[in-house]
Amino acid sequence: MTLAALTLALVGGLASSGCDSASAYEQLSGEQIYARLCTQCHGTEGRALHGRGGSYLGKRKYWTRATLLEYLEDPQAYKRKAPHLSAAKYMPPLNRYVPPAARERLVGHVLGLMDALEAGRR
Repeated sequence: MTLAALTLALVGGLASSGCDSASAYEQLSGEQIYARLCTQCHGTEGRALHGRGGSYLGKRKYWTRATLLEYLEDPQAYKRKAPHLSAAKYMPPLNRYVPPAARERLVGHVLGLMDALEAGRR
């Protein structure tokens, strides 16, 4: 296997690991879901971790709750229609076991991280 294929397999495995049922996410906060599924690439503050995931700094202007939910469902499809993501790194789809209400909490947390990074720049 090539290094790129191994990296994609690892990232995909990390994004889908953690919980194996929707009920496991029902009581988690957006921050807790983010800690399970996102920090290994994006870091705890959304600044990216060792070049694995993209930083959220400067990205808030591109995202609404609805567009981020759509992106997390199928990042590759969304990238095809979003020019600002053309150079973005691979992002796996959100774990299929995360139910809609939990996805909403996760998106709220991610948008909050983006807002915090923007506020810190001023």
